[in-house]
Amino acid sequence: MTTLKDKIFRLLKWSEKYTKTDMIYASRSGFWLLIGQSIGTLVSLILTLVFANYLSKEVFGIYKYILSTVGFLTVFSLSGMNTVITRAVAQGYDGTFKYSLLLQLKWTLPQFLSLLALSIYYYLQLNTPYAIAFLVTSIFGPLSTVANSFNAFLHGKQDFRTSTFYNAGSAILYGTLMVSVVFYAPKIVWLIATYFIFHALINIFFCFRTLKKYPPINPTLRDEDVSYAKHLSIMNVIGSAAQQIDNIIVYHLLGPAQLAIFTFSTILPDRIRTIFNTLASAALPKLSEKEGGSWKSIKFKMIQLGILATFIILLYVLTAHYFYNLFFPQYVSSIWYSQIYVFSLLVLPGYISLPTLQAIKSQKELYVINVIIPIFKIVITGIAIFLWGILGAIIAKVIYYFIFTSIVIYFTDLKLNSS
Repeated sequence: MTTLKDKIFRLLKWSEKYTKTDMIYASRSGFWLLIGQSIGTLVSLILTLVFANYLSKEVFGIYKYILSTVGFLTVFSLSGMNTVITRAVAQGYDGTFKYSLLLQLKWTLPQFLSLLALSIYYYLQLNTPYAIAFLVTSIFGPLSTVANSFNAFLHGKQDFRTSTFYNAGSAILYGTLMVSVVFYAPKIVWLIATYFIFHALINIFFCFRTLKKYPPINPTLRDEDVSYAKHLSIMNVIGSAAQQIDNIIVYHLLGPAQLAIFTFSTILPDRIRTIFNTLASAALPKLSEKEGGSWKSIKFKMIQLGILATFIILLYVLTAHYFYNLFFPQYVSSIWYSQIYVFSLLVLPGYISLPTLQAIKSQKELYVINVIIPIFKIVITGIAIFLWGILGAIIAKVIYYFIFTSIVIYFTDLKLNSS
């Protein structure tokens, strides 16, 4: 008798001629990614509710400023290594993960020194909370960044189940700790210490667990992988800075309370964007195996995602007013900005093009995408915030996403049609 599993398998294989997708891989990876994202989204939503209702705008704005500054200074790390690990592991070079850890740690030295310098600066300015917060980030921030590579390895192995268990467990524990801190010690030092110490320790633990589960075969770090990681990291210097620059400029020009309002204007659309980014990262191992894949198939997926994104945007615009008044009453001034910003999700279908360029190692095109376009964003962000405040920051982000995605799609079309 045909089992239910066999029937589902045949149904998925039959559907591939309509979806133009490896539905066995998609259902396996997609199921675990959906579970992980659901748990992560739920924890994030609970934390957002707690932050919105139990932290003052000033404290939350300072918290966001410090996180953004640490994110800005990751430009000094070997940030491109995770992409390389996923790609190399998908091609059978498991040892890339283990042997990249020490290399990545060496590259975090400038980040450590920069954060330590900020700690000393604020200490000399007699701002003890900032000084302690940046001292904590200087130690635990780099460790967390390096150890988090276990996710890249597990994605390369297509072991989304283990990755989901690790990340879901981490998210639940982290959310519990942060809620406790907000209720019992809502000070910036405790918020920052909890965030960075927890993530560093949990990532190190999962890193060792991953190495134990998958003892490295092909114990080597290929020169071409190191070279590619360095190229990607150099590309990411401007891109990483551009990601955080609006938060930092808003903080310095408008103050922490306005940064809090700006953050709550973007927080929900960006959570949706994270889900799409995760789906795109899941595509990288398959694209690496096939050295890019079929452009026709990719465009078909983009159309499907475009329909979904349009529905999400319309639903968000119609419900945002009610949602903010119910859950974020302290941030009702963020509603209008958020309804403008959500239209940046129209470009989400194009996100699947970026891992395609990464899979086929299109270094020239990736330099343009990760260097030239972010420079443009930094310039327009500074000007727009200076002229129009928060509205300028929102408009600059929307323009950036449309230009970024349009150029990514153009380069992907150019490369796959010429190959």
